[in-house]
Amino acid sequence: MSANEYQLFYDTVEDRRRVYHERMQPNPLIVRAFALRGTRLWLGTRALVSLFVALAGSHPLRLSAAAIIYVVLLSIAVCFIDTWWNRERALLGNLAVSPPLLAGLFAAPAVIGEVVLSMVGAAFA
Repeated sequence: MSANEYQLFYDTVEDRRRVYHERMQPNPLIVRAFALRGTRLWLGTRALVSLFVALAGSHPLRLSAAAIIYVVLLSIAVCFIDTWWNRERALLGNLAVSPPLLAGLFAAPAVIGEVVLSMVGAAFA
């Protein structure tokens, strides 16, 4: 590799690092607002699922692992539908909130809540 080729390669790598570090980060206010929305919609989703499980004659706090995964996925879907319904996707894209980050913001409260409910359900079994 000649000196010019090495310098060109080095400049390319440095440019990539600089672009990676200069990438826009989401505003903590937006992150907090959507995490709270995810919590609120998970509570509503979980309440409806618990109601239907109770009507079926089973214990509403003690769900199988597959059912918990379905509840979390249903909660994420409800959150994305709510975001689509409010037409906030373009705004979120302009504020550097990507769909995978948004899914993580919606999934985190649901996963934490399901773990807490599983522990509470096991304690009162």
